[in-house]
Amino acid sequence: SSSPSSSSSPSSPSSSPPGAPSRRPFWIAEQLIGAQGHDHIGYLPRPGEASAWSRQSLIHGANGLMFFRWRTASRAQEQFCYGIQDVDNKPCRRFSEAKRVFAFGRRFGPVLGAPIRARVALIYSYDSVFAWQTQSQSSSLDLEHEHVRLYHPFWRNGVPIDALDANDNSTIRILSRENCGSGIGGSGGGSGCSARGGHYDVLLLPTPIAMSAALYRAVETHVMKGGSLYFSFRPDLKDPDMSIRPYSRLAKLAGVAIEEIESLNSLEVPLVPGSAYFSDFPPPTSSRAAQSHEQTRGHGRESSSFNLQAGVWRDLLRPLTPEVEVIYAYNDTVTWEYNSNHKSEWSKGRRNGRRHGVRESLSDVGLFDCWGRVECNKTVSTNYAAVTRRHLEATGGEVVYVGCGIEPSALFQLAKRTLVHQHILTREEVMETPGDTSTMLEIYRKQDVSGRPWVFVTNFDHVPVKWRNTSLNPFETRVFPPLSYPSPRARLPPWATSKTTLRGRRHLEQKGCKDSARCSPGGLDPKAALTLAKNPRAFKCYR
Repeated sequence: SSSPSSSSSPSSPSSSPPGAPSRRPFWIAEQLIGAQGHDHIGYLPRPGEASAWSRQSLIHGANGLMFFRWRTASRAQEQFCYGIQDVDNKPCRRFSEAKRVFAFGRRFGPVLGAPIRARVALIYSYDSVFAWQTQSQSSSLDLEHEHVRLYHPFWRNGVPIDALDANDNSTIRILSRENCGSGIGGSGGGSGCSARGGHYDVLLLPTPIAMSAALYRAVETHVMKGGSLYFSFRPDLKDPDMSIRPYSRLAKLAGVAIEEIESLNSLEVPLVPGSAYFSDFPPPTSSRAAQSHEQTRGHGRESSSFNLQAGVWRDLLRPLTPEVEVIYAYNDTVTWEYNSNHKSEWSKGRRNGRRHGVRESLSDVGLFDCWGRVECNKTVSTNYAAVTRRHLEATGGEVVYVGCGIEPSALFQLAKRTLVHQHILTREEVMETPGDTSTMLEIYRKQDVSGRPWVFVTNFDHVPVKWRNTSLNPFETRVFPPLSYPSPRARLPPWATSKTTLRGRRHLEQKGCKDSARCSPGGLDPKAALTLAKNPRAFKCYR
């Protein structure tokens, strides 16, 4: 989930069904625990910090972890690479820290070893990477950061994310939602299918400048069958031969036209919110994208306190259908003009009775001036859209076009809406994620073999952080077991619930139920929940 090979198939953590992408667990071969260096010595992990890094790897799917190294070398080039023990080979602080990591692995092994069911996938395209490396087009382009830009909002919401190779044939089959129900794929339950009938519900396509016909067909099928798609600037610009296409198929799928392009290099262009901005969820309290939310919401260019910039690159977008919502728009000092001599699709939406609400959504950013007539030849002055969202009412599909280099936290609330829309998280779950109120707090949700959700919360900060009214110490990991279970005592027969409880327990032990789970106030205690994770039939004696 944190790397292309970090999740496992639903059937086995060490093998994948035919046709499925390789989902074998990964190893951390050299986990640092002390300061490292050859000539210059680097950072010394603070007490508990290296163990937090280690626990994070185990939580994200690693089934093997080796510290570098056991004893610090007394000679050769790695003398200053400090290991678990110093040169004297006597137990020290780092030794105790390593012991706690292995104790954590043993205690939560049944959950940590469960297959990871990711319903969000990032598609990594080597063709696009090579095309950008050949012609970067912007001096500020950082391909790694562009992938993080789309990855970050979903990771901050605590959901597993797979990384798939766009050139792998099995990826094309899975994205097309073929063979769903045959155990192929990494999402959903044991069938390998998500809630909406596919292997993945959300696809992320960072800077997909080069795109094969097979990949586009798979992505289009995914959207038409109800999936969500996020992609960023310069989409579908080149074919496999690196020739420029006459138009972008992805832009058409998003329901927008790319009117202008601009390489921003080191420049930044201010953004303003569209009327769809944060319409479902409140913004993160400490992000620049959320400053003065009440003053900026729905007021478009009138806002002066909204502080969000577009960098690297920008596609200037014009919505073509009333299904398109404008999330962010550019706030240029330059007035852009275009000759809107085209057959507007707005009349079609008007006849279908979808006019209400669209005028307000588009007029906020100056995109409604010419719509409402079949033919329109007047020159329109407008601030173009920067980030748009198209919702296909007929299928439930969703297409989000991130047309510029935008701060990843600005997409956090949009990702929340998508996760709720795709039934990956409930509204209550997305509202309790830390957002950007604490950037050093990681929440990770993982299912055990029975499909019950566990929540792992790790504080990577040097100061205590609060979550769910619980304070986490620096570098501490808290594990929240599933709480939505009926009380086992409610299932006990009448003769085992009152004064004869002791006799009832003895009877249960005679039936082989000695390790049956017990409930504590507020839900299952961790020990009982671990019993369930290891043996889903732990409640069988109460039935």
